[in-house]
Amino acid sequence: MSYNKTYKKFSKMTLTEKWKMEGLQQGLQQGLQQGLIKAKQEDIIKLIKVRFGNVPENVGKLISDINDLEELDKLFTKAILANSLEELLRE
Repeated sequence: MSYNKTYKKFSKMTLTEKWKMEGLQQGLQQGLQQGLIKAKQEDIIKLIKVRFGNVPENVGKLISDINDLEELDKLFTKAILANSLEELLRE
């Protein structure tokens, strides 16, 4: 569908329909964000298992409590570079 047809269809929607569509798009974006966060958390836990063996429960909980992708990316890089689990956990 071309841009003009999509725009005309969108402009003919009622205000309620527009709000519903915007809400749906916002929900999809939030779901995608949550999926990215969950995947990054799982990647970090897997990386720690591969590099250092068992992941203590408190470390898994700490990682699961981080909901910021930028912070998770920093932790992922830190997990790659750390020489031990103790080093990784140092602030």
